[in-house]
Amino acid sequence: MGRGVILHDTDLRALAHCINKKYKIPHFEASAGWLKKFKHVNHFTSRRITKFVSRRTLRNRPQIEEASRRFVELIKSKNVDPECLYNADQSALTRELYTVRTLAPRGQRNVECIAQQLQSLTHSYTILPIIRADGVLLPKLYIVLAEPNGEFPQSFTWNSPNLFIECGQSHIMTKRHMLSW
Repeated sequence: MGRGVILHDTDLRALAHCINKKYKIPHFEASAGWLKKFKHVNHFTSRRITKFVSRRTLRNRPQIEEASRRFVELIKSKNVDPECLYNADQSALTRELYTVRTLAPRGQRNVECIAQQLQSLTHSYTILPIIRADGVLLPKLYIVLAEPNGEFPQSFTWNSPNLFIECGQSHIMTKRHMLSW
C-alpha cells in the first residue's frame, strides 16, 4: 500500500492463504469475519484512488502555476469581450476500465497507485471541445482516434455535421491535426 499497489479484500485473503501454507496454522480460514477484524485492527479501509502516478514526478509544477497566474492577470487587465475569448481543452477518454478503489490506511487523504504504463490507463481517443468565455459551447467537436497504422479502416464511414474526426497512430493531437482543423 505504501508502494502504490492496488489491493482489494480478495488480495488480502489470497495473501493470508499463502502465509498459512508456509506456517501451517491449524483451522485457519481467511473468512469474511477474519478479514473484517484484520482490516479493523490494522486501520485499513476501502479508499478511492485519487491519482495514478508514474515513477517520474512532475518537476516543473510551480513554474506552470506561476505562468497560469500571470496569464489570468494579463487577460483581466485587457478587458477582452467574452464573445472573443475561446478555451479549447483536450479531454482524454478511455475505452478500458480500471478500479478506482483500493485498500489503504484509514484517514489517508491521497491514495496514489503505480501503473505499469500511464498511457495504458489514460486514454484511447481525444476530444477537443471549444467554449467561449460567455459560456457558449461551439457546435463542432474535434475527435482524434488511435488506429494501428494511423489510417481509418476502409469500412469506416461517418457523416455528422457536428463532428470533425481524424486518426493517427496515437490518439494524441499533434500540430498537424490542429492545422487541419
